[in-house]
Amino acid sequence: MDFEYKPSVLAFITTYSCNAGCEGCCFRCNNEKIEFDLEKSIKNIELVLHSFPTIKLIVFTGGECFLLGNKLYDLISYFSKEGLLTRCVTNGFWGRDKSRAAYTAQDLKRAGLNEINFTTGEFHSKKIPVESILNSSISTAKEKINTLIAVESNDETQGNLIQLDLIKRFDNINDLESIKKIKIMKTLWIKDKDYLPSTFYERQYESKGCDNIFTTITLTPDFKLRSCCGLFIDNIKIFEFSPKIDNNLKNFYELQFNDFFKLWLRVEGPYGIINYIIEKEKGLKVPFFLHQCQACYYIIKNTEFRKLIEKYYKEKLDDIVIRMAVISRVELKNLELVGYSI
Repeated sequence: MDFEYKPSVLAFITTYSCNAGCEGCCFRCNNEKIEFDLEKSIKNIELVLHSFPTIKLIVFTGGECFLLGNKLYDLISYFSKEGLLTRCVTNGFWGRDKSRAAYTAQDLKRAGLNEINFTTGEFHSKKIPVESILNSSISTAKEKINTLIAVESNDETQGNLIQLDLIKRFDNINDLESIKKIKIMKTLWIKDKDYLPSTFYERQYESKGCDNIFTTITLTPDFKLRSCCGLFIDNIKIFEFSPKIDNNLKNFYELQFNDFFKLWLRVEGPYGIINYIIEKEKGLKVPFFLHQCQACYYIIKNTEFRKLIEKYYKEKLDDIVIRMAVISRVELKNLELVGYSI
């Protein structure tokens, strides 16, 4: 069956280099010297955009994309002028000094940036002071750039304390119009050593389709393409959908719809797959997962669970294919950017 599914987001991992070096970083970022070719990056992004004209947003992430210096502003400016929405994801290290935070935000505004995501919390704050997040986020908000602060933690108390501290500080700022541009949300921190949890017990998870697969295309620093932007994409081969970037990208992208497992992930998500297998195999124990990407990694990497999927998946074929057909048509008619501010 043909599915009328179109990607709307391109996530460009500009570099794996990062100056934070957080404990257990799931992307295993390092502080190695950056080798970044601006011209080659633009060329490869343009090839992706040519194949997928439905892409509306480019996300520049990492690692730490602000380590690119002026090349980051050049990227933002180039694609903003092409009519695309742009977003950056950063640890906000450049906000340690208020004046630097202010002129950086002004440069971002001039370049045409629409949104920015700051990451802080239990682990990032050990390397990048929360004060940096405060300065940088206020500066971007004053430039009318939509601003999100993600407070990561796997300790509920610590995450709440940092979130409350940020809110308290923002309450003392008089520029209410700017503060309205800032949103704060809690998120989780998954350490690299926790890819495959070891605490097993029976449980049911809330089934929810994965909104990222197919919708977001990820471009890696070495210009490889992934069909997802999840936490562990560099460790899951099945999400690689093209051996190179050329004019055949659309064909490679559409070949993914022959992979029933990916369709199942889109319709019911990893938790839905787990729930179904648990129903079939009474008494089966699965780990406690902090995040659905962790669950996805588990069901792909765990040999025994993969065997159970192979055993029972045919019973779900008709149901998933029909539901996927409906989802693809609805999303095609309502192809809008899914984000926190636009």
